[in-house]
Amino acid sequence: MKLSGCVHDVQLMKSIEFRKGASKNAKEQTNITTLVTTHHPVLDKIGAEIITISARAGLDCLKGTKLVHAKRQPPNLKRLLTRTNIFTKPKKGVIMCNKPRCGLCIHGHNNLLEGESIKLKNGKVITANKLINCDSTNLVYCIICPKCSEFYVGECKTLRARMNLHRNHSNPGNITTPPLKVNQHLKTCADGHFLVFPFHVVHTNHQITREAYEKHFQKVLQPTLH
Repeated sequence: MKLSGCVHDVQLMKSIEFRKGASKNAKEQTNITTLVTTHHPVLDKIGAEIITISARAGLDCLKGTKLVHAKRQPPNLKRLLTRTNIFTKPKKGVIMCNKPRCGLCIHGHNNLLEGESIKLKNGKVITANKLINCDSTNLVYCIICPKCSEFYVGECKTLRARMNLHRNHSNPGNITTPPLKVNQHLKTCADGHFLVFPFHVVHTNHQITREAYEKHFQKVLQPTLH
């Protein structure tokens, strides 16, 4: 009998179980070798044949064991869809990359605010439109002063590089006057510290498009540090 075509459907599992006999004299322990196949009329017959042939062959590897045939439930459409999460919506929110040398994460300057949304000082709420982390690009972001909660809305091609620039311009040790009002404010009010919440991923890497989104959110959110 040819069984090569069904090898992928048959899995031989060996386990040891200890059973006590119903009678008082049943004190021996029995090893159980289980042949597991997916429940199917053809495979059920093949499994039964394997049990019979193996018992007649008297294989050394099966001596002292009892060979039994078990059947597992075949996968159905619902199980497949649930397992692959086809209908699960992607998560949205800001998370840290947790890379040891990242300046934005908790391992560095701890500038990044995590979460799905934040509430600004003026009561407006901003929500992340995608899953965003320190490595994300083509973004509109919101910088918040940790001392007074005044905020700024800007755009960037690379989040980490842009925040490094903000950090440098806001550094009290930098004797030059920061070019942006937000950096001047952070330098004096918060000793150069700031928090950032990147909330909108722009679908293209064109600067003109990013600036259009930046102006839109500035109009909607009405930031004070511009």
